Amino acid sequence: MDALPLSDLPCMSAQYLERLRDIEIVTTDELVRQSGEPDQRRMISLLTGIKPHMILRWARQAELAGVAGMDTRSLSLLESLGVDSLGELARCRPEILYQELRSLADHEGVSLDAVAESDVAGWVAEGVRRCTTIHACGTA
Repeated sequence: MDALPLSDLPCMSAQYLERLRDIEIVTTDELVRQSGEPDQRRMISLLTGIKPHMILRWARQAELAGVAGMDTRSLSLLESLGVDSLGELARCRPEILYQELRSLADHEGVSLDAVAESDVAGWVAEGVRRCTTIHACGTA
């Protein structure tokens, strides 16, 4: 996974970024590595005051952000479609997901010109391969 700054994740406020920075979690890679298990999320919660379910949400987004070819616009659209984890991505049919992404992008006036159906198929295939780090059915 390519490490991105946490500020690239949708719904990550400056306040939460600062709290995570205080415990030296500043990239998506660090977040995934340090929050994969419920006990790890509880410890981060104790140290930062951030609820474990929020940490889990961001860790899942961080994993999605690491999918080859995924950009922040696509990540945000996927979240709007309810695809918020590698497990959810792995369950998608690429051709249907692609059409849903295009439809939502058109509705929101967002360009997805750089995303082809073959890209979405690649995302889904990678989701199938990688969906074990932050358990798809894990709890906060």
